[in-house]
Amino acid sequence: MENKQFQNNLNNKNNAKEEEKFVWLARIFVILLSIGVISNLVLLWTFVSIVPNTKIQPLYIKTKDADNKNIFITKNLMQFANSLPDSERNLYNTEFEYPGYYLAQNLIKKYVIDRETYYPNVDFVNEMWGQDSELFYMSEEKLYNNFINSPKTKSLMINAGKGVGNIITATLTEAPRLADKLETKAPEWLITITVIEKSPNGQIISSKVKNIKLKAVFNPNVLVRDLDSKSKNPLGFTVYQYLEY
Repeated sequence: MENKQFQNNLNNKNNAKEEEKFVWLARIFVILLSIGVISNLVLLWTFVSIVPNTKIQPLYIKTKDADNKNIFITKNLMQFANSLPDSERNLYNTEFEYPGYYLAQNLIKKYVIDRETYYPNVDFVNEMWGQDSELFYMSEEKLYNNFINSPKTKSLMINAGKGVGNIITATLTEAPRLADKLETKAPEWLITITVIEKSPNGQIISSKVKNIKLKAVFNPNVLVRDLDSKSKNPLGFTVYQYLEY
């Protein structure tokens, strides 16, 4: 009888230990499960928070004084000064100036000079006008196709392949400026250049002044034809009208 009672007590102790072991295992499982859920939530939050960084977000930063005490940040490079609050309007020199004004000026100068310059060398032409050029990435697709498929451009490219033809250089005569009448989303720019055509031995054949009218926008999140366009044209500066007047 005593042996039987002893055996029952022993079995009860073993069962209690097994139950306690199960409880601890259950607790450990719940803890690990909670850590896993929290980790997944953190990873999900991290992923969601970095998604906006996959887009190019150009910022215009300007200080109000020399000590950099007042710093103004504008996300929209195409925002005109006359549409800004009074507190920010005094940051700009003219009523038509917008945050991307000077940046656009420099890009327009480069665009026009690249487009109007020619040297009878196939590598030079490909670098300036080819489908890996900055001109390609900075042009609206239709505008680029019209330029590259024009009879004049085709003739110049054929001559470049042969290594023959005259040299055409373009220099800035008057800096790009905004036209008097502006469209809020697509300002019209005017630029004056001097185009000189020389023979291979350096003799000037012709020289003329060209007045160019163009329209361009900053479009960083749309104009991304491939990964190379991010390095060639990170702000998506796009010229979609180019006329001589």
